Amino acid sequence: MENTYTEIKIKVDVNDLEKVENIFYRLGIFQISIEDPRDLFEKNHLNYDTYFDEEEVCAQGRNVCIVKYYLSDKENFVEFVGLLKQMFNHENLNCEIDTNKIFEEDWANNWKKYYHTFKIDDKIIVKPEWEDYEVKNGEILINIDPGMAFGTGTHETTKLCIQLINKYMKKDYFVYDVGTGSGILAILSSKLGAKKVMAIDVDKVSVSAATYNVNLNNISNIEVVEGNLLDKTQGKGNLVVANIIAEIIVELIPDIVKVIDKNGIFITSGIIESKRELIKNKLDECGLYIIEEVAENGWCAFAIKMK
Repeated sequence: MENTYTEIKIKVDVNDLEKVENIFYRLGIFQISIEDPRDLFEKNHLNYDTYFDEEEVCAQGRNVCIVKYYLSDKENFVEFVGLLKQMFNHENLNCEIDTNKIFEEDWANNWKKYYHTFKIDDKIIVKPEWEDYEVKNGEILINIDPGMAFGTGTHETTKLCIQLINKYMKKDYFVYDVGTGSGILAILSSKLGAKKVMAIDVDKVSVSAATYNVNLNNISNIEVVEGNLLDKTQGKGNLVVANIIAEIIVELIPDIVKVIDKNGIFITSGIIESKRELIKNKLDECGLYIIEEVAENGWCAFAIKMK
């Protein structure tokens, strides 16, 4: 039977977007789609994933963002929307909420026309499952279908993570990918020579998408699991990757110290520039230090070691 979802579409003023994002993050939800008019109209604005319908965004005007979340038919729709409205009211947010029943196949086909093969650098190529690409010598090809997990690799945070993984990965490393999403970083780690990768996510949709993509790339050394980092550890990792958001990374850092090898590398992204010091202070508090920082369009990623 085809999976069905309820599309929850929230229209919010651009100045209140961060508040809406934080509400979802507090609910443990990171797989949201953001359609921001500033991505189209402001050259210097942070570029979110842009596989959306530009006509829909333009029709709302320059001051309205659209946030979308897809609720499984196995979840309680009335309870979830009621909780959202309660949290919006608490934050004095004036949001318009629309809902629509949608089949997963229809949703996927709708955005696939906006997502195409692209290069992270001269070596790493990310290709959607439905396109063809002829691999050239030395290139690493990652096949991907993020499904409902919103992990395509086009966002700056993912690209920055990929750059650092490409630099610091060594053959036979044991890797933890925390908050794996579509599994793209876990797949890259495997293709760069990792001995084993544990791809962990609290979200069932992400676990399903990551499992599909691991199989799509014919990889046998990635274990995709549902849960939190410390619940699923199998020893010390040589490389730990977390592409989430700053507030969650801060909470995660003390656990990273417990699971990373003393000579290991922690790579983290999803950090907006205004949150840099928040991360740096927590790292220092926990005996970690930054060995490299990369940035793009207002986003930062760090490579980190233990002192």
